Amino acid sequence: MDTRGIGRRLVLSGFMAALAALAAGCATPEPRIERHRPVLPGSTSTMSVATTGSYGSGTTQVTTTVAERMWQGRKVTAQETAAGAMLLDPVDGTRLGYVGPNGQTQWTLTPSVGFRYPMEPGKTWIAESTLTIMGPQGSRAIPVHSVWKVHGVEDVTVPAGTFKAMRVNVLDTMGGQPWNDDTYWVEVTQEFSVKSLQKRLPTHPAGAGTREAVLVSNSIRR
Repeated sequence: MDTRGIGRRLVLSGFMAALAALAAGCATPEPRIERHRPVLPGSTSTMSVATTGSYGSGTTQVTTTVAERMWQGRKVTAQETAAGAMLLDPVDGTRLGYVGPNGQTQWTLTPSVGFRYPMEPGKTWIAESTLTIMGPQGSRAIPVHSVWKVHGVEDVTVPAGTFKAMRVNVLDTMGGQPWNDDTYWVEVTQEFSVKSLQKRLPTHPAGAGTREAVLVSNSIRR
């Protein structure tokens, strides 16, 4: 028996295993977003927004300013535009509701819905909520079933530059019908929106349509 050959093979096998372990240890881990990082009032971002179908038709620029508001007896974060304000939970950034330019609440989500942390590629979760729509004839409550999935990190180029962003997809079923299929790209280190693509499906009450927003500029205060 050639014990020297066996020995050489064992040494080579051990060497290759050590290289594999070293390579695994040196591999760059997938980026993840550990927690919600709230921005301070006065932060702004400008997006170029292109719409089709039930969202309208055309391209415009929309500037959002972060502010604090009192709403339903509590302090909330407001993302204010000329059309109204999205209201967020200041602790975890989930969506609470929306108010129009006149300050009247247009809809609420109970419980609030949004990202769940830490966020990393491959993570999925389901959110159950109730969407309450306010109107002149009263309010209407619709059950919401949302399936969230975090995809990989991508290089996304927008007018503001090129960013590493985590892609998150959300499929909303409301009242038993699929309404929206939305995708968001979130910058992985500062956690701001780089791009979004909102798609109303043909089963949406307003009909099919798309709304794509890309970052033009921002000024984030933390």
